[in-house]
Amino acid sequence: MAHQKIYIVDDSSEAPPRAVFDSKEKALQYTNRFKTNRKYVIFEQELNPYFEADPERMPIKIIFGAEGDICIDRGNREQDIELAMANDYILDSGDLYCYTLAKDESEALINAMKIRDRAIEEGDWQ
Repeated sequence: MAHQKIYIVDDSSEAPPRAVFDSKEKALQYTNRFKTNRKYVIFEQELNPYFEADPERMPIKIIFGAEGDICIDRGNREQDIELAMANDYILDSGDLYCYTLAKDESEALINAMKIRDRAIEEGDWQ
């Protein structure tokens, strides 16, 4: 199926967006017809974009602190979810943030230890 685009006419001072169209031409006609607000911007967005879902597991962030402490948190930002799907990690101020998908905290901790070991092998963390 071809990806369909929608065009959102937005004004930062209004919520929700002013109007939504199925073509850029219609969105341009709308903004030119009603030129009462010059702050209108047209955003192109994909309709029904592809995304992966895992109903069995949730994204979890495990932080290995530089002082030896461990914190487990639910990853709820888009960036957290993408990192969790890749079993990836980032470093910040000496702390290692491991992201994984897991059914519970114990599975997440097991996964995070594997990610931590990989970070050590790659020379990125103590």
